[in-house]
Amino acid sequence: MHIDFVTLQLFATVAEQGNMAKAAETRNIVPSAVSKRISDLEHALRVPLLHRKSRGVELTAAGEVAYKYARNILRLVERFEGEMSEFSEGDKGRVRIAACPSSITQFLPQNLAGYIDANPLVKVDLVEEVTDVILRMVRDGLADIGVTSGLVEAAELEVTPYRQDRLAVLAPLSHPIAVFDSVSFEETLRYRQVGLQQGSSIQRLLVRKAEELGRSINFSVSVMGFDGVRKMVEAGLGITILPKGSIEANVDPERFKIINLKDEWASRTLELVVREQKSLPLVARHLLEHLAQAEEKHG
Repeated sequence: MHIDFVTLQLFATVAEQGNMAKAAETRNIVPSAVSKRISDLEHALRVPLLHRKSRGVELTAAGEVAYKYARNILRLVERFEGEMSEFSEGDKGRVRIAACPSSITQFLPQNLAGYIDANPLVKVDLVEEVTDVILRMVRDGLADIGVTSGLVEAAELEVTPYRQDRLAVLAPLSHPIAVFDSVSFEETLRYRQVGLQQGSSIQRLLVRKAEELGRSINFSVSVMGFDGVRKMVEAGLGITILPKGSIEANVDPERFKIINLKDEWASRTLELVVREQKSLPLVARHLLEHLAQAEEKHG
């Protein structure tokens, strides 16, 4: 049995149009040729696919099944042609990323720049969110790729390690804790602190670790975003704990001290999360691979 691609196209068009003449016009072929190809297909399959009527055609029960398979084959060929063209022309399309602040202030700008420079036809829609929202966006199909803090379990999602970061203390040089190069988290609980907004994975982590010690954190104020936290520290409202990489390039060493946290849990692995890698558009899959390789180079 030999069934060619053109015949499948014609059969699908006839099934959708319900009329051989209209299908012939759509496919720019004479009606007699359409009729001949459909008859040959029925002969090859040894079953009638159409009920031929005076005003058109209708699918038989076998024709309904054949049409379903024909459409699947045609879609697969279209996807095959599209993905092959992307290999020859370079990636193109749009990728939606939802990312946590830690990734945006430390790693993503450079990693995305390298990819977009090599693939200028790719457009990236990047939104900054807390990890809980990111996971929900990926699950709901509102983001192709999520970049999370790794502190919240990504149930039912596929997870790939991205980059390592470490939490550190930021304090004014005049603060008593600034005499130390490294401290334990427990030692920071003696002092007033500036926190992040409710829902921040860092905030939740710190509160939980304090509770494990039977202690609480004396937050003077909680604000949204790392820049706001730094400004509050600058104003003398307390010390803070943030990813070290997000504060190193943005503080004056003559006015502030960055102090390492000794605790093992202060080292975190940021994660890339997707619903299912094999179901991602090719351009999103390539960007995911690019970001994952960035982890390998810096890990």
